[in-house]
Amino acid sequence: MNGNLPTKDILPYIKPRKKRGGNNIKIIVTVISVLAVAALVFVIYRSGKALLSSFAKTTTPSETTGASDSLLKTNEPAVFPNGARRIIKKDMSAVTLGKMYDGNTDIDLFPSVYNFERVSEGKISVLVICSRGFEEYLKDVPDYIEGDYPGGNETERVDTCAKNIATKLSSLGVGALYVDVGNTSTYKSYEKAAKAVNECMKNHKDVKYIIDVRRGIYFDGEGNFISPVFELNGKEAAQMRFCVGGSGRNVAVDLAVSDTVFSALQKKNRFCVMPTDIKSGTLCEVGDIPVLTLEIGGAANSIDSALLSSELFCKAFSELVTYLS
Repeated sequence: MNGNLPTKDILPYIKPRKKRGGNNIKIIVTVISVLAVAALVFVIYRSGKALLSSFAKTTTPSETTGASDSLLKTNEPAVFPNGARRIIKKDMSAVTLGKMYDGNTDIDLFPSVYNFERVSEGKISVLVICSRGFEEYLKDVPDYIEGDYPGGNETERVDTCAKNIATKLSSLGVGALYVDVGNTSTYKSYEKAAKAVNECMKNHKDVKYIIDVRRGIYFDGEGNFISPVFELNGKEAAQMRFCVGGSGRNVAVDLAVSDTVFSALQKKNRFCVMPTDIKSGTLCEVGDIPVLTLEIGGAANSIDSALLSSELFCKAFSELVTYLS
């Protein structure tokens, strides 16, 4: 016999106990447990419902979409001419779209920070240009546009916005100068702009940054004009975006500059800036000086909305180059 196994004589003996209402106790415990769980679920449901209700009451449309319902509302004209394009106001911010970059994103893109150099007060350190100053905004935004493009006497040139940026930056302690590069078409517009800037820099040796102000043009799938807008101080403002030439020799620096200003703008209003557009070619390049290509709104935005956004840009940019630690 295996000595490790217990013998019959030393096996434990368990005396059966008489049942004394055990089943009843189990039933009572089960019922109490079910009731407790049901009560807990009810409390959680009521609390969650109250929380959601409170959130819905305290969250404004501008916080969730970047613009109030009334601002984004597009009026349906009583008569819509054949061939006309509707103008649709839309929130196209990077926050709403859930992305920071757009366009030629095949290149390696890593959000980066540029260490801005402090500018010297009293010296021209920023040149503001319009490589496409002939582009236009609308003076008043109608419900639709007849034809393929806004134009005529009801428009205002983009250089109006660029001149405002130069003036505003100067008032904020940043020496800025608007340079008219004289472009009247897209033909070699970047090369002509760079030539004009280089000529200007012969008299201004302290230039550290160049801002090229433009505007975009946006359509939906049905060919209607899109007017990218957000709400700023209760008014309609044009959403902004930066453009970077993916094939440019200064792409790393220009991308870092745009990323840094992008972040600074979002801190002031997270709906004000659209995803940065990475172009497949090159944009305006002037030696090793960073060129910030800024698009404010589109062809279907009003000049007033663009000017309002330019004020916000100036505040963000000036803080980066003057309030450095």
